[in-house]
Amino acid sequence: MTDEDKRNYLEVLGLENMSLKELLEETEARKNLSKLEKTADGRPILHLTPLADVAVNTTTQEDYWILLRVYECGSWGWVGGESFTGVNYWIRYGSNTSIDAGVSYNKRIIGKACVSPKEFLISHDWKIILPQEFYKIQKITPEILNEVNEYFEKKK
Repeated sequence: MTDEDKRNYLEVLGLENMSLKELLEETEARKNLSKLEKTADGRPILHLTPLADVAVNTTTQEDYWILLRVYECGSWGWVGGESFTGVNYWIRYGSNTSIDAGVSYNKRIIGKACVSPKEFLISHDWKIILPQEFYKIQKITPEILNEVNEYFEKKK
C-alpha cells in the first residue's frame, strides 16, 4: 500500500487529520463498537442491497480494493466466479474502472458483478456513483469499512 493509498483510506474513514496517537485510540475505540455478524473465520457479514443499472467508479486502486472487500463481505462475486479480492481488474481501466453495484451488466444476475470502463456504462444509460455514495446508500459507516479492511489485512 502506497502512502497515497493510505491517505485515501484514511480519508474514506474520515480520519485523515488525526495524529498517529489519536488514530490508534480511535481504531481501538471503533473495534469495541462492532456489532457486525461474522462468519466462522471472522469475516464481517454485510447485507448489501443490489442496485440495478448502477455502477461504482473506483478512481484509485485503493478505492477498488476497499469496494471489492465490501462486496466480498456482502457475498457478492464476479460473474466469472473468481474471488473479488483475487483478481485485479483495476489495471485494465485505471481510474475509469466501474463495477456493477449488485446486478451484473451483461447477464443481469443479482449479487454478481462485471467490470467495465465508465464511459461504456454511461453510453448504456447506467448511473455511475463513487464508492462514498455507494457506502452511504448501503449504510456502511467508516467503522464498518475499518472492520472489513482489518479482516482482509489480517488474512494477508
